[in-house]
Amino acid sequence: EGEDDEAVSDTSPEPTRAIRDLLEKPYQPQEGDPVNATPRTRSGLWSITSRHMGCAGSAFWYLDQTNALAGIPLQILYINPSRMTPALAGGRLLGWVLDADARGGGTPLEMSNVLHYTLEEPDNGFFPPGLGETAMNSDAIVSHADRHTAGLLASGGKLPGVFSPKGEAGVLPADVFLQLEKELRAAHEQPNAMRRSIILRGPIDFTPTAANPEQLDLVAIQAMARDDILELWGVPLSQLGGAPPAGLNSGGTKSYDEAAFWQKAVGPRLRRFWEVVQFELLDRFTSIGLHVELEIDEPTFDDDAPKYDLATKASNQPLRNIERRALLGLEPFGDPQLDN
Repeated sequence: EGEDDEAVSDTSPEPTRAIRDLLEKPYQPQEGDPVNATPRTRSGLWSITSRHMGCAGSAFWYLDQTNALAGIPLQILYINPSRMTPALAGGRLLGWVLDADARGGGTPLEMSNVLHYTLEEPDNGFFPPGLGETAMNSDAIVSHADRHTAGLLASGGKLPGVFSPKGEAGVLPADVFLQLEKELRAAHEQPNAMRRSIILRGPIDFTPTAANPEQLDLVAIQAMARDDILELWGVPLSQLGGAPPAGLNSGGTKSYDEAAFWQKAVGPRLRRFWEVVQFELLDRFTSIGLHVELEIDEPTFDDDAPKYDLATKASNQPLRNIERRALLGLEPFGDPQLDN
C-alpha cells in the first residue's frame, strides 16, 4: 500500500509500481542472463525463506542490480544460508562473503544488498540455532528406534541371546556342543533363518541380550518424540493429518488446532518476515519520498484460546507488556511506563 493506504495499482506512480513488481515478481533476469537455481516466483521465494528461517535459523535475500538513483533492486535472488559467511572487523559485521571457502576467497557482498531473516535472535555471533538443530535429540530417538525395529523385522523377529544347557544337564560333550553351535548359528544367522527349525535332544535355556519393541515401549517413545518435535515447531498433530485423542466434547478441536497452527507456527514467521521486508527494504525508500507498506492479511479466528495459551507460555520470557499484548492482538496501553 502507498502513503494513502490505497493498494498500489497499475495507475500508481512508476516508482511505487516498480517496488510492487519487485515483490510480486522477484526473479526478473535480463536477456542473455544465465538461469539461476533461485526461486522464480514470489510464493517460491517466500516459502523457502520461511522454511530456512525455521529449519536452519537463517535465510538470505540478495538485492541484485540496485538502481543508483532510487535504490530499487532489479530483482531479488535467494541465497542458501550455508553459503554465507559474516565479514567482521573488531567483532562488528561489515558485510557478507558468498562461498568463502571457494577458490579466491569467495564473493564479498555489501550489507545494503543483503537481507538476513531469522526466526530467533542468536545468543552470540550472527547465526541463531535452527529448529532442526534443536530437534536433533528427539530426531535421533526416532532414527534409532526405526533402525532397531527394521533390523528386528529383517531377522524375522529373532533376538540375539545366550544359549546354555539346563543346570541338570551339566557340561555338554565337545562333539555335542560343536554340533549344537553349528545348528544354532545356522538357524539364526542365515538369510532364511526364520524358516529354519532346530530339534534338540535336551532342554536348553535362552537368555536374550536385546530388548524387543514391546519391552522398549517403542510405540510410546516414537509418539513422544514426534509430539516433542511438533511442539517445537508449534504445529498441532491434526494439521499433519494425524488423529489426536478426542472425547465427546471435542467438536471444536479442529478449528482450535487451525487457530493454534496460525498463531504459534505461521504467525511468528510472518511477523519476522514482515519486519525485515518493511524496515530493511521498503523503509529505505522514504528518503526519496516513497512511502510504501507491505500489508499481509492473516485469517482471523473467533476462538482466542490459542492466543492466551501462547501468552501464558510466554509469561516467563523477558517480554514487555506491549509485546505480551501484541501476542493477544491487543493495542498498547498508550502509557510508556506501563507498555515498557
